[in-house]
Amino acid sequence: KGLFMNIAIILAGGVGSRMKMGSLPKQFIMINDKPIISHCLVTFNNNENIDGIVIVCSPEYRDFLSDWIGKLNIDKFMNFADPGENRQYSIINALDTLEERNPENVVIHDSARPLVSHELINKCLSTLENNKAVMPVLPAEDTFYYSEHGTHVDSLLKRSTLFRGQAPEAFNYESYLKANRSLTHEELLAINGSSEVAVKCGIDVALIDGDKRNFKITTADDLDLFKTLCDK
Repeated sequence: KGLFMNIAIILAGGVGSRMKMGSLPKQFIMINDKPIISHCLVTFNNNENIDGIVIVCSPEYRDFLSDWIGKLNIDKFMNFADPGENRQYSIINALDTLEERNPENVVIHDSARPLVSHELINKCLSTLENNKAVMPVLPAEDTFYYSEHGTHVDSLLKRSTLFRGQAPEAFNYESYLKANRSLTHEELLAINGSSEVAVKCGIDVALIDGDKRNFKITTADDLDLFKTLCDK
């Protein structure tokens, strides 16, 4: 395990259906002459605690991405993995490619969160030393109401107990692989966030403070905000 302790899995297989930006997935949109994905790739590659990088990417974009991996000197790149039926199956495909190397930990990140910091990556990994799963979160700022059918309020939720999950999420590789393999096809298709698998399988997920700058580019407004930050 010595060589590959901490592997970053970068999810770039999505098609960005909410973006309405033509056919190009958002992670490959060019901002200031660089694709959005390049930002998080460089950060993970330059992080002293990351030993390797696996990218989930559909075959049609691999030549494009390989060119950029070369241009940006991403020397920790290990291999591509195929996108799956949903986000969680994409993660499983990436985990499967690592089985022979059997790393200690995996750090799972969305390529559409370009502004991830070294500080957040390092905090995930240091917290993982005493835990099997770690997720950065932000406190809920709005008031949330619970409604079973979306037609009337069924109950009130205490805002101080609600949090918004972010990526990267970090896991002990062996425990997380086992957890994913223990769920049924239907259960895996219902998963939205990486840590849901851990929670479902009884793995304690430690929470750390997230970072507001580490937002996910989902809409055209998010893209505009990112452009503005890049220009600054």
